[in-house]
Amino acid sequence: MQELIEIHLSRIYWTSAHMTERISEISDNKDFEKLKTEFNNMIELTEQQMLLSRQFLHFFRPESCIHHPLNLISFLEEVFSNIQHNYEDSRLRHITLNYYFKLITEIQLLSIEVLELISKKYPDCPNSQKLKEYFSILKPIRPEMAKLTILIERKN
Repeated sequence: MQELIEIHLSRIYWTSAHMTERISEISDNKDFEKLKTEFNNMIELTEQQMLLSRQFLHFFRPESCIHHPLNLISFLEEVFSNIQHNYEDSRLRHITLNYYFKLITEIQLLSIEVLELISKKYPDCPNSQKLKEYFSILKPIRPEMAKLTILIERKN
């Protein structure tokens, strides 16, 4: 159970880290000027989520580094590179950007669902209470991120 918790916290952390780094790279691009505010808000929320995930990961395994889901990050990198390669075709670039945001959002939501399931179905799990604490802190961040994803899709 411990390893499953760590894997899903890592997925939330690393997808957040990828998005923060990559969106920072394109946020100043003139093609995304109308999305600059949303990008900056998304980065700020994502950094909060990253910090929170990192703190909880260190609680679960303080002596080790955060598990890096290499295949997942490689896939995200491939998707993001399509945004960069499609600068000439704005329609394709915007569709790819929407896909990138939705992909990250869904990966994170699924990992959160798994962690919530563990905390609810296995209340006797040693870290169940710590997971509940994680969700209580994470809860206000998630709807804001969902709203921003929708707003970016509409403006894009």
